[in-house]
Amino acid sequence: MRQINKEEYRKKGNMVIVAFLLAFACSAIAFSTLLIALFGNTDIVEGESTGNFVWNLVGVVIALVSTLSILNQIKTHRYFDELLYVWKLKQTHLKIYRKVNILKHAAHNEHNERAMTILKFYYQTQQQVFELDNNTLTIKSVLNELERIRQWEQNHRVLNASDFQDAWLNDF
Repeated sequence: MRQINKEEYRKKGNMVIVAFLLAFACSAIAFSTLLIALFGNTDIVEGESTGNFVWNLVGVVIALVSTLSILNQIKTHRYFDELLYVWKLKQTHLKIYRKVNILKHAAHNEHNERAMTILKFYYQTQQQVFELDNNTLTIKSVLNELERIRQWEQNHRVLNASDFQDAWLNDF
């Protein structure tokens, strides 16, 4: 589990959102204007539609695709390390969440250490993400689950959440 500075993470996240929205808005206006100038109806009749809705829509779609493409190309830059780490962590959370009931059954009823390790990783990293995102509404349930895991560890053995491997999910 990586340690992430909450203030830095929030600042970078906000900067990326603002930059994306500005780039998207500016490019949508530019592409739409260019398409209308090249292919649109320039005859304006008062009280009637210009008929350029399709060109506006195409401009917005081109802007969205191009902005997402640029973001996808630069996401591996060092500036985005924390954001990319949390994004991948959230994807892993979704994979685990789909199997959480099966994992809980295997961990508590069958004393499956691998399932319990997955759950420990899930709840520890979920706590980290919730704290980074200021999600205080549901963090209590995560802390309760972590306490259940600590109790399990007292009766069995201490687990290392960093042992978690994505491939383990295929066993459940």
